Amino acid sequence: MNRRLLAMEYYDTYYFTNILHGLLTNSFPFLRTLEDFFGDLEYKKFLASFPKHSALHKFIEFIIEVHTYESIDDVVEDSLMYDKDYELWVNNALKSYGIEHIDFRSWLMFNGTELSNITKDIIFDYHTFLYDEGPYERLIEKISEEVFFLMFMNREFLRKFNEMIAFNIVDIDVDSLPLD
Repeated sequence: MNRRLLAMEYYDTYYFTNILHGLLTNSFPFLRTLEDFFGDLEYKKFLASFPKHSALHKFIEFIIEVHTYESIDDVVEDSLMYDKDYELWVNNALKSYGIEHIDFRSWLMFNGTELSNITKDIIFDYHTFLYDEGPYERLIEKISEEVFFLMFMNREFLRKFNEMIAFNIVDIDVDSLPLD
């Protein structure tokens, strides 16, 4: 019998679990972020009956991605320029999970960019590169599975999550739903 086991690395897993818990406990500070998750007909992702990749998975992935991109700031740029041992969060996470990737400094050299010239846009471009090549997507999948594993045991969290979903889709006109 071939059983698939979930290997748990726990790289920032509890950190993201805490973010999710805090978001559902007091969502007011996160209304703009939540609008990105629920807005522009995004409700359609909640319509499938019992999908393997649940709404909770999608929400966890969304929060991890928001965190990743919001963590890129001036401090990161300065740290990269002035601390030769500093690495991007995404590089540390990818290493922790054993996911092969080109690290940021190697990517810069390959693209002929000097470390002294980096900007937030270049760091965003690197993240886009990781996404397009696959390592970033695999990382998000692994972390979200671990966070899901922990959060699925928390019935109070699940109740609040379902209430949040219901609150955001309750006013959708049934006639406007797609038939497929």
